[in-house]
Amino acid sequence: MLKSLWTRSKPPGLAGLQFREGQMNLALCMGEGANARLKVCETLEVEDDWPARRRLLSERVKGLSLGGVGCNLVLEPERYQLFMMEAPKVPGNELRDAIKWKVKDLISFPLEDAVIDVMPLPDDCGRAGQKLVYAVVAKRDFITAAIDTVLAAKLELSSIDIDEMSSRNLALAAAPGPRGVALVHIDEGRGAMTLVKDDCLYLSRNFALNYSGGLLDDLPVDALILELQRSFDYYERQLGQVPPAQICLYGEHVTADKITQSLRQAFFGVEFSVLSIADLVAPDEQYDEAILQHCASVIGASLRREAVQ
Repeated sequence: MLKSLWTRSKPPGLAGLQFREGQMNLALCMGEGANARLKVCETLEVEDDWPARRRLLSERVKGLSLGGVGCNLVLEPERYQLFMMEAPKVPGNELRDAIKWKVKDLISFPLEDAVIDVMPLPDDCGRAGQKLVYAVVAKRDFITAAIDTVLAAKLELSSIDIDEMSSRNLALAAAPGPRGVALVHIDEGRGAMTLVKDDCLYLSRNFALNYSGGLLDDLPVDALILELQRSFDYYERQLGQVPPAQICLYGEHVTADKITQSLRQAFFGVEFSVLSIADLVAPDEQYDEAILQHCASVIGASLRREAVQ
């Protein structure tokens, strides 16, 4: 009883944080599911060194009264590599060590400088008797510096995620149907597809795309169709899954008028839409949708609600 009287409760909400080149993005969501509410959404310029990042983050945490709030640090894609592979047939407590030796020849830096995590794919992926996993590999020095910065700013580090898991959180907030949803993030020069079903990440794929990201720039529809078809073909043939009935596009100036009739006709029976982040998190302030799209990774990170293992 005395302990409960004197124990300080953890502040509500979860912060999503990402350090990008020349930028720091920060978001805070409270509530879950349909009750999720965006309370903070910022993109701030900062020098690419850790003392500058630490100063800026500490200032914003203090200014926004976020001290003690849980934080999900999300890595941008340039900061890690993601490999899908067959899981070695070892006991679960030995899986991570076994994966280390499988990725040793796939990375361009020493294994001792790497941080490696493993994400099992759902049991219905792949051929009978085959167990697939995603291996995530990041550089230890970046992870260590980022953690130190979060803790120095008086946030409580709850988890470290990758961009694909942030997209997965956005997909879940969009309430996909039983066949799942393909979330396609389009930015200048590139696209990324995240395929989510039954709360799980099934497939992630990045591809180059000749798109300038301007307000008046059309999507490269033929190239996008080809990349989506390749993704769905792999999903169906190699993972044994039925392609999704929903495709949601989002990203840099991706608007509904850019979804052409030819794009819809290429995937007959599939519902196309543009993901409105404002609709998902009902922000208390009037944020421009372009800012919300730019901060999609940290907003998705702030929607994470699983217990950290």
